[in-house]
Amino acid sequence: MIRTLSVVMAALVICSCKPQKPWSPYESNSLIPNEKHVDSHASSFTANEQMKADIGDVEAQVFINGQISPESLTATVSAQDTTDARDRRLRSIVTVMPPIPESIWAEFEIKCGRNFVENPAVVRISIMVDDKQAGAFSTVLGSKAARNGVRARIDLLKPFAGQVPETFLVKAVGDMYVFEKGTDENKLNPETATSPEHSQALQGTTIRVNIASQVASAEASPADPAPAPAEATPAVVPVEAAQQPPASE
Repeated sequence: MIRTLSVVMAALVICSCKPQKPWSPYESNSLIPNEKHVDSHASSFTANEQMKADIGDVEAQVFINGQISPESLTATVSAQDTTDARDRRLRSIVTVMPPIPESIWAEFEIKCGRNFVENPAVVRISIMVDDKQAGAFSTVLGSKAARNGVRARIDLLKPFAGQVPETFLVKAVGDMYVFEKGTDENKLNPETATSPEHSQALQGTTIRVNIASQVASAEASPADPAPAPAEATPAVVPVEAAQQPPASE
C-alpha cells in the first residue's frame, strides 16, 4: 500500500513539473489577444456600446493608417510623422534625395476603434497618388472590427512610370456603408455590398512626398541667379536622369 502511494505521488510531481507550451498569438483558443492590429481606443467601449451603430459611428471610428515601409527608409529617404493620442498617423512628410529609388513602398492598415456587432459595416478604400489610383482594398467590419488585421502594401512611385514629379500627395478615399440590425456579416461581399446609410467621410493619413532635385540639393553659390517663380504644374524629374551623376565641367 505504501509503495503504491509513493508511485502515485511521484507521478503527480512529474506531471506538475512538465513545462507548459508557450503562448502563441496565432492560436485560436488563446486567452491573450494579439494586440498588433488592435486599436487601443477599442477598450474604452463597453459590450453594449459596441452592439448598435449608425453611419456616424463608422465615420468616427474607422481610420486608414499609412506609413512608409521600413525597407524604403534609407539614407536618401526620410519621413517625419505626426501622430495623435491613439497612435494614428495624421500626416507624414517624406523627403527623397537623389538618386531617386525605383520604388517607395507604403503600408496601409484599417484601424477601427470599436466592433460593430449588430450593425456590420463595409469599407472600400482607394489609395490615391495625386489623381492616380495606386491601389485598392475592402473589408467587412463586424464583431471583430477592432482586430480586423487588414493591410495593403503599395508602391507610391509605380503610377508615374518613371516620370516622378517634384512633389505629390498620397491619401485614402473611399466609401463606407453600415447595414441593418441582424445583417449576417459573413454574407456581405465587401467589394459589392451597398446600403442606404453611406458616407465618403473617410479619415486617414496624408503623405506628402517631396523629391529633391540634384540642382536643389546642391549648395547655391553667391553668383547663382535668383530662382525663377514656380510654375503652376509641378516639374517632372525622370528617375533615370536623377540616378546619373552630374556631368563634370
